[in-house]
Amino acid sequence: IDAKITKTAYDYMLFVLRKGDAIYERTMVPFRLIEVYLDAYPRFLGEKILFNVQTELIAGKYGDIKPALTLSSPDGREMMRVPVTGENMEVPFASRTAPAGEYKARLVGADGTVVSELSINFPGLGEWYTAQFPEEVILPPFTPMATTGSQYDMWGRSYIYGNSVFPARIKTQNADFFIAEPEVLVDGAPVPGAGFTPGKSAPHHADFTARAEDGRCEIQASGWVEYDGVSYTKYKVALKAGVDHLALRFQMPAAMMKYLHTSRGDSWGAKRTERLNEGRTVVSFYPMVWVGMEDKGLCLFTETRRTWTAPAKEAFIITKQGDKAEILVQIAKGLKAGASLEFEFGFVATPVKPLPADYPMNIFGDRFCMLMRRPGHAPVDAIALCHARASLGGNYFDMDWCKHGEDNLRQNINDVKKAGTRGVQYICGHYLTEEYPEAAAFADEWKMLPEHTLDYEHDGRRFVMYDACPASHANAYIQLKLREILKKIPFDGFYYDFGTIGFCSNKNHGCNDRYPILAQREFYRRTALVIYQSGIKEPLIVLHNTDSVQVPA
Repeated sequence: IDAKITKTAYDYMLFVLRKGDAIYERTMVPFRLIEVYLDAYPRFLGEKILFNVQTELIAGKYGDIKPALTLSSPDGREMMRVPVTGENMEVPFASRTAPAGEYKARLVGADGTVVSELSINFPGLGEWYTAQFPEEVILPPFTPMATTGSQYDMWGRSYIYGNSVFPARIKTQNADFFIAEPEVLVDGAPVPGAGFTPGKSAPHHADFTARAEDGRCEIQASGWVEYDGVSYTKYKVALKAGVDHLALRFQMPAAMMKYLHTSRGDSWGAKRTERLNEGRTVVSFYPMVWVGMEDKGLCLFTETRRTWTAPAKEAFIITKQGDKAEILVQIAKGLKAGASLEFEFGFVATPVKPLPADYPMNIFGDRFCMLMRRPGHAPVDAIALCHARASLGGNYFDMDWCKHGEDNLRQNINDVKKAGTRGVQYICGHYLTEEYPEAAAFADEWKMLPEHTLDYEHDGRRFVMYDACPASHANAYIQLKLREILKKIPFDGFYYDFGTIGFCSNKNHGCNDRYPILAQREFYRRTALVIYQSGIKEPLIVLHNTDSVQVPA
């Protein structure tokens, strides 16, 4: 148990397992007191280091020694000396100009006594910190987006805005998805549109703003749409009068709303996939909800419901009656006059791209199956999984203990090519091992919170990997490692284990109670770009998501 115990008078800790007033277990846990007076928590990307000083323990053992906190550079020069003013201290650290190396933090008494010291490794800000992944490259099989006024056309779909904050029409595969314009409902009545203004546009990205207003509220929208059909908007609602209920309504033909699919992403089983029956279906909050039929559909999504005040258990109300159907998205309840509300919402119509030319025979499997391929017969595998055959932490075979993985992967890829199959290398999601100095130094700023970890062993030692959030700089760090692999061994793409994205609350990289779906999408876009730029004109990414598909990502 990682717990700071600052009083020596305690005999044991008491662990209690309870639910409500019922107690199921009590366990006395012995502990050992370790004299650690100083802890450091680097926030290098925030250009600071946080320190925790056990002032009470120091005073109990040394008396009033008026300690100072010092920080020395790798060459031994004292960079900073400040008096200890409390248990929690924050000191600046010029990460962008500081040399890489081992820094020393010390607690020093007024008489020069060193009470405690620790080392802080700063690996420097590498190429990953400023790496660019051009957004204007249209990756196959997508096509450039065409913008004509308030109409956005991308492969297979059109989004046509009218005079309000949602598209008046969405066409997918030449079929209209709406039977009425989507609406923002205030106490059950729609807020009329007040204007749509196209912004800057390019073949890969277009911006827009929009307004809706009446005597009850004013809504301002600022959004974008991109060439894969993903659109995301931030809304600001200013209340002129008290409002009991604010919701979004999407109405569509019942025949096109045959199935429901949702995914939370925290685990493969955190989803609903089912047929929608006549009547009312209540769906609790999921960051992504898709409705549709066999060959087309509409995905609604948001990265956060942090500002939503409507009950999460009834976030989506789906109603099918006769030939009509609707989705009601419940955003807020009990808003007062003069209050304001901000929320985010996005959508993408499906399908998002054409099926592969060899569909449905684009079968994915293990590389061993490809040996059963026979010319002139149906393929056993069209895409084969290849391994570096190193422990989990050795996916990138760039440390001494796992360099044999390069030869293993090269042999795997050669075997795959001989069989006329395309090969993808196994990658353990965006997990990073703290064997990498950067992964250790920036862990608190890169990892997902709540934390997800895996462990592995080599050379008789156990190591830990953490799931790095794609919204952090770890995204670029991983892509550069993939780029280096492709320089050594050209092949067709990558297989990502743990292919879904869950909840993250790590404010150190900007996730504030958020499902970083768009960051996951950007992670995969960058991977496709890295493969494409390596010379592979049809980049392959295979995801292990166990039917918990997250459409926008």
